[in-house]
Amino acid sequence: MSTGLESEAAFRARAAEIGLPEDAIDRLKNGGVRSFGAYAFITSYQPGQADEAPLITALTDTMGRAPTNAETIALRRLFFESSTLAVNEFKQRSERDETAEPTKMPVAERNARLEDQKKRLPGLHFSPETEPSHKLVDTVCQMATDQTLEWTPWEKLTSRSSEITHSQKDLKFSLDSQGSVKVATKMQSPDANVTGEMRVRQALNRRARAFDLAQLCAYTTMEAWHERIFEVLQKEPAPNAMAVTMHQLKEADKMLFRKLAEKTRGALAQQPDGSKPIETHFEACANNAEVQFCLIPMVKGVPRANAVDAPSPNPKGKGKGNGKVRKDYNKPSYDGGAPPLPPNCHQMTPQGKPICNTFNRGTCDFAKPGKRCKRGFHVCWQCFKPKPFSACDH
Repeated sequence: MSTGLESEAAFRARAAEIGLPEDAIDRLKNGGVRSFGAYAFITSYQPGQADEAPLITALTDTMGRAPTNAETIALRRLFFESSTLAVNEFKQRSERDETAEPTKMPVAERNARLEDQKKRLPGLHFSPETEPSHKLVDTVCQMATDQTLEWTPWEKLTSRSSEITHSQKDLKFSLDSQGSVKVATKMQSPDANVTGEMRVRQALNRRARAFDLAQLCAYTTMEAWHERIFEVLQKEPAPNAMAVTMHQLKEADKMLFRKLAEKTRGALAQQPDGSKPIETHFEACANNAEVQFCLIPMVKGVPRANAVDAPSPNPKGKGKGNGKVRKDYNKPSYDGGAPPLPPNCHQMTPQGKPICNTFNRGTCDFAKPGKRCKRGFHVCWQCFKPKPFSACDH
């Protein structure tokens, strides 16, 4: 768990901060007290009671010796903080709703997990650009607390660098269970730039790191999936088939998380024996027929072999002929590739910039309206407004 109540690193850092000697900290650890949660329930004594003999007795039994006077002062303070933190933790869980911000991981715990990840993955490059943002890690850790897996949109897989330079604090007002107004600070981070294959790949790499830091899934397991879908993206399509698109990769990724959420419902966090439910079901879900169906190349459209006679625009009896026209076979025909543009539409803007065909058909989401993706600008074919042709009023 990432909460401060269960963090061994945060407990040790706080104990040292208030002056508890290393020997006393080690004795508590050897006695089974490694976190605020364990220390808060070491005895039935509660802060505020007149007789603290039960606390001293419990500490003596745990440490193997009676604490000194200097140690007793720090131990009293640490016990009071542990009890207060336990009460606040339970209160937050009972009052938490779907709109609440994810619980923040303590700084000491975050640093300890990051250092452990660096040791386990020596060939991985660590920098603010490659590391996941604190909010992303907290969001994944909150999934473990809630025992519910959720798919995070790719644009929300932000880096620590963007969080440092672009995050803003906004005030959030809400009502508690008693009807009182609560004011909380909500961090607003800009979306990650996922335009282009390289940026998408970097975002998915940050997601694999975040799940590894949250101890939900090993980095290598999730990165193997990312390599797998991008390998499909790079394959040359078969004859009469189109290449797999980034949109198909996203749909396959969504379907995978949907299947994993079904398999890990109510049992998402790491188990006492060290096993991780996501890793247990990952391979079977990745090979699921519904997931693989999303990665199948689409077949190109097949044109009609023969032209159909069409009525002449001229009224019957006017002009030459019998009122029917046939296809002119001297003109180039549609070969089954990209469909032709609708009438009065243009492939370029007045400034000579390319226009995204996929956006005008309503299926491209790699850039916002008016912006540009790798295919071109997201503007209307006909009037050049920042709307798709299918939804524009021209």
